[in-house]
Amino acid sequence: TTIIAMKPTVVAINYTAETGRCKGERRNYDDNATSVADVLYLRALQYKEMKKNDLALADLNKALELEPMDADALNSRATMLGDAGKFDEAM
Repeated sequence: TTIIAMKPTVVAINYTAETGRCKGERRNYDDNATSVADVLYLRALQYKEMKKNDLALADLNKALELEPMDADALNSRATMLGDAGKFDEAM
């Protein structure tokens, strides 16, 4: 992942096809609009790479408000909280 001009939102949108978060089976892009939850999840990954964990967790929490059963977002959030020693919150 390359962070371009420190603009995680733009990177998240451009990065969507590379992560497998697209719905197209045989394409590297999605004909449908990317959901807000997907963009928040991908931006959270970029914030994590930039060591901005508070912003990453905020985006993951917002993504999970929109899509509570998103396994990727749940896993990322739990991992980040566990790494921070917040085991009760990670559960």
